Amino acid sequence: MNTKTNTKTTIATIIEIVVCKRRVAAFLFYSVECPVYFLVMARLDRMLKKCFVLSSVAFLTLFFTILFHVTSKNSSVPGSQAKRSSISDTYERYDLLIELLHRARQENSLRNRGNHGEKSTKASKSGPFPRFYTGNRAPTVSTTTQPYEWKTEGPWNHSMVEMIKLRNLLRRHFHVVKRVSITKKDVRPWSLIRYDYSSVRYVFSMNPLLYQLLPENSPFLTVHHETCAVVGSSGILLKSQCGREIDSADFVFRGNMAPTIGFEKDVGRRTNFMTINPGIVKDRFNFLLTTEDRSQFLDALKDIGEAILWSPGFTHYGSGLPLRVMGDFLAEHQNELSLNLALLGEGAIKYIKGFWKVSHNFSEPRITTGLFMYTMAVPICDKIKLYGFYPFMQDPRNKTIPWHYYDPASDPSWLKSVHKMPEEYGILQALHRKGLLKLKTGKCHYDE
Repeated sequence: MNTKTNTKTTIATIIEIVVCKRRVAAFLFYSVECPVYFLVMARLDRMLKKCFVLSSVAFLTLFFTILFHVTSKNSSVPGSQAKRSSISDTYERYDLLIELLHRARQENSLRNRGNHGEKSTKASKSGPFPRFYTGNRAPTVSTTTQPYEWKTEGPWNHSMVEMIKLRNLLRRHFHVVKRVSITKKDVRPWSLIRYDYSSVRYVFSMNPLLYQLLPENSPFLTVHHETCAVVGSSGILLKSQCGREIDSADFVFRGNMAPTIGFEKDVGRRTNFMTINPGIVKDRFNFLLTTEDRSQFLDALKDIGEAILWSPGFTHYGSGLPLRVMGDFLAEHQNELSLNLALLGEGAIKYIKGFWKVSHNFSEPRITTGLFMYTMAVPICDKIKLYGFYPFMQDPRNKTIPWHYYDPASDPSWLKSVHKMPEEYGILQALHRKGLLKLKTGKCHYDE
């Protein structure tokens, strides 16, 4: 009896142990392995979702790309109502029309002169549509006593097609018409403006006196002219007899407060746009510290009449004090002057330098005033002539000329560390050959 009881007890104990082990195994599975399993599955689920999103984006991109190409092809079919969405195509059509008109006018003039065959051969070498200069590096010129290896005088053909291309490229970097000057809408009294060339983030505080002199809107918004003259200050202008030709232009740019009184026969009299570097207030007019300095500065301002007085006042923190002195003086004599102040805004120089870097692979520590003026003229002028742009102190005949026509003692040696004058002159030569400007360095004949 006891043996049967012990056997039953043993069997029951074995069954209980087995069941217990299964329960322990189940517990271990659900407590350890299941979380790992679910974590792995969740990870896979997220990866699948990510792959689905990426594949959907790729599919939609491919779909809209195919749709765009189909639409573009349909838009070229006669009678189709589809319209091109690219603005560049519109400019190309406009460029083509202008080029055809220009070529027709050129052929008519050549027939009248009787040398149609010779000119046609020259034109065919450059192809039907001249391309904008995009060389790998900026053209250079010799800095020796004989810098000329080509001739700027003689036949010159203006290219409106190239001018439109240049304008479009400039507008992608800097919108001159809108941003030639900061306005009262852009800043407020006591606004802080950062300087462009400062390792330390110095700022300029826009005081109320200077703020009141700012324009309400950009002075170039309603300005466009057929002919413009951009006048430099090289001594090559002396005895050039270019005064009448310069004054006959629709709009005249001048730089760095260059005087015209006493030089009218060579440099003209009219001024519509005058630049003034704040350093001029410090160096040439001695911070307006004496009554004589103030009188000379006032006479120089009256001489430019109703012109735009434009200043890149926020280039360097050293310009802050001269700009403030000039602003106080202009506010003081506001009733005696009829000029319009314009100040290039913060960060503008970076975009203008970027334009010349992209278009001609040209960069320098600071852009010259002459290149600034040409940049400002491109959007508002169809035909641009440059006078007095000659960065050498010997003319093509090896005769010594002053650096500035109004200052025989001027010394340009300090400019070498700031500007690349010969390289910049090489760019102007390239633009002359493209028909984007006419570089005038010889004597002028007003009836030409």
